[in-house]
Amino acid sequence: METLKLSHNPLGDGAAHPLAVCLRHLVSLHALELESCCLTDEFVEGHHLVSSLKRMTIMEVSIGCNEWSAQAVKIWLQLLDLKSLKRLSLIATHCDGVMPALMSSIRSVQDCPLHHLDLSHCNLNGDSFGQLVSSLGQLTHLKKLVFKNNAKLHLGVVADLLTRCQGYAIRIEELDFSGCCFALSSVDASDVHCVEALRSFLSWSKSLRHLCLSFSRSQSDSSCISSLTNVWLEMFHSNAVVSQPTPHQLILTVSAL
Repeated sequence: METLKLSHNPLGDGAAHPLAVCLRHLVSLHALELESCCLTDEFVEGHHLVSSLKRMTIMEVSIGCNEWSAQAVKIWLQLLDLKSLKRLSLIATHCDGVMPALMSSIRSVQDCPLHHLDLSHCNLNGDSFGQLVSSLGQLTHLKKLVFKNNAKLHLGVVADLLTRCQGYAIRIEELDFSGCCFALSSVDASDVHCVEALRSFLSWSKSLRHLCLSFSRSQSDSSCISSLTNVWLEMFHSNAVVSQPTPHQLILTVSAL
């Protein structure tokens, strides 16, 4: 298996043709990394690159931190073989229409093998996150979801995600909502729903081994952090590991058995 790592190099759109030539010689490419390469839609619209990618079955793709439009993301998803794609990173791809394009592509595959999806810094809100949750029936192989620094998300999305994962028998292993700054208030039941959803999921399956949450500094409720911690300790006992780098962050993990 071959990996092509080009991330964090200022390649620019002019690199499309030489990359296409390179791809023709990589007959067993496993992973393609093109994050933060100063790329725009022009890069992926070129005929040479399109024809090269169409012939390949790549399992891991990282293309975030570039200036893609929703149309460019759609083109990428059409070029990639979602029947074999196991890891996709779209970090900092925050243009309107990305989530509909992604979900439309996923729904077109009967049994999408995606294991790891990273949508950090994508400016997600409750509606766009809801589109993902509603498509989980096509993502039953998911193991890791990363949503770092999506400040518009609310705590309720964690409960919705865990509940739907349990409903579709998705044995999720890692959830990362660090930097999302969940806000809580005395009139908001999201904290209760989140605690009960975590308890229910772990009672069904102990697959979840890493849960990272961040709460708003100005609108936080320490009782929620305490309740989530208690559920984790109750379920994993001496193997439970609880970390709070700051009073507003909570990292729940499990030590090696």
